[in-house]
Amino acid sequence: QAFVSVDGRDYTLQEPGALDCSVSEESITFSFRIGDNEVTLGAGANQYDEGWIGGIDLRVANPQGEDGPVAYFPDLIAHGDRLTVDGDSMSYTGPMMKQPPNDGSNPPPVDIGDGTISITCP
Repeated sequence: QAFVSVDGRDYTLQEPGALDCSVSEESITFSFRIGDNEVTLGAGANQYDEGWIGGIDLRVANPQGEDGPVAYFPDLIAHGDRLTVDGDSMSYTGPMMKQPPNDGSNPPPVDIGDGTISITCP
């Protein structure tokens, strides 16, 4: 099960995605979805030195009030210290980025303030 709160929206994802769920002090891998991939959450990251490298990505196919898909993600290289692992669970609370819909101009990601991601592997 996964929960994400970002950009004034909350998502609870309970259906597994394509990746097996695995959480440890050294690495995280998981994917969850809502429906027919209307909302997906996936991660692949490894611990290195005192931080994390890799990514956690929430994709929303048709967000209310926006044209086209958007993605939300934390910058784990800059803020990996905010990711915590506890047994089969992982949580992150901190700065989040948003990749706006591509309107042909390929807009850059924008900082949207803090968000929360938490998952527990079955």
